[in-house]
Amino acid sequence: MADYKLGKHGGVIRLADGASIPECPDNRDWRDYQEWLATGNTPDPAQTPEEIAAEEAAAAAEAARIQAKAADLVDALPDWATVAAKFDQGTAALANATTIAAVKAVLQGLIDVNRKLARVVYWLAKDRAD
Repeated sequence: MADYKLGKHGGVIRLADGASIPECPDNRDWRDYQEWLATGNTPDPAQTPEEIAAEEAAAAAEAARIQAKAADLVDALPDWATVAAKFDQGTAALANATTIAAVKAVLQGLIDVNRKLARVVYWLAKDRAD
């Protein structure tokens, strides 16, 4: 096993203590590393194949989660024509309402549309659908 491994973003990691050593000729640890290399040693790679696979799997899972969220949002959100028509119909019906029951029916329709819109806003803000 090597004493060092390459850093993911440059420099090296000393495995004995986990110290991150920047590529700096003035740094004593960097000079020690250069001497270690000069004796024929080779550092471990920045990531093992298992670490790379785990990162790729995590990225794929996150992409799938985002795709599923987008599909849920699209499925839950009525198209704008439906929303606009619902409000226009509600406004017209409210103007013509002569009973409390008629007003209640109009308001319930508007509440239903607002509930769907509020759910989408909640999903976007909380990043979950609870």
